[in-house]
Amino acid sequence: MKRRGNHEGTIYQRKDKNGKPIPNDWTGQVSIGFDPSTGKPKRQTFYGKTRREVADKIAQALHEQNIGTFIEPNKITLGEWLDTWLATYKKMGTKGIRRQTYMSYEYHIRVHIKPTLGQIPLRQLQTNTLQKLFNGMLESGRKNQHEDEDPGLSRGTVMKARKILKAALKQAVEEDLIAKNPVDATKLSPDEGKKEVVPFTPEEAEQFLSTARGSRIFAGYYLNMFAGLRRGEMLGLMWDDIDFKAGTLEIKRELEEVKDEKTGKYILDFQPPKTAKSRRTIPMTKDMVKVLKTHKAQQGHGKVRNYVEAA
Repeated sequence: MKRRGNHEGTIYQRKDKNGKPIPNDWTGQVSIGFDPSTGKPKRQTFYGKTRREVADKIAQALHEQNIGTFIEPNKITLGEWLDTWLATYKKMGTKGIRRQTYMSYEYHIRVHIKPTLGQIPLRQLQTNTLQKLFNGMLESGRKNQHEDEDPGLSRGTVMKARKILKAALKQAVEEDLIAKNPVDATKLSPDEGKKEVVPFTPEEAEQFLSTARGSRIFAGYYLNMFAGLRRGEMLGLMWDDIDFKAGTLEIKRELEEVKDEKTGKYILDFQPPKTAKSRRTIPMTKDMVKVLKTHKAQQGHGKVRNYVEAA
């Protein structure tokens, strides 16, 4: 066995019942401070696939202890870990996730997870506790619902909360904060009440457009129906994105509601398309070109850049 280095603690490769080393299964222990009630050293255990990985985890823990930022795993609550996970692994910005995605994570954690489970120590989380959370969200998780509304949240919303918890706790496993991910064994009932989306018939579409023709945002209705744009994409369009000569429009951005980091208030802001495929050029029909030209003229020859903005 390789001799351990200074301040490395005890590191060893685990063995099976026959005494043979188990591949990719290393364990390390090191003293992190002292128990004030007994005066004895407190031992922390770390796991990894290689000796180097375990040694690095021990070195990081010792460094955090020296600078006063180390938190004992058995004292970290789920709420504290979710805050750390968001700030460290889901940081917003050019090198992190999209702001809208980050705000979605933050919302689900703040509204649906932390009020119920935030104070539970991370190491005391059980699968049945999380299952009760998901069941409760499905049955009565809606906030401020009207009398005629279903008190339960949609299955999609609950699936989103489960996805967030699963990812956060997977990272906790990798950092030896917990031994296994309790979300893995949870289940959601089949979505038996899923509603089928029924599109307009040609007659219904013609009737709708005929009724909406006098609206200030008729061009928006028309473009949404025939170009198949998402709401954020449509609201993010500017006149520079439309090439009347070539008969095309280009999706370059989306208008989304995001939380301002300084004020904490929700604001409308332009964001890049969610995926590379979302950034695309769409051919327009002659009727689409005609509708948009008419709308541009009504806006005052392009003084308002966003074609729906005038509404």
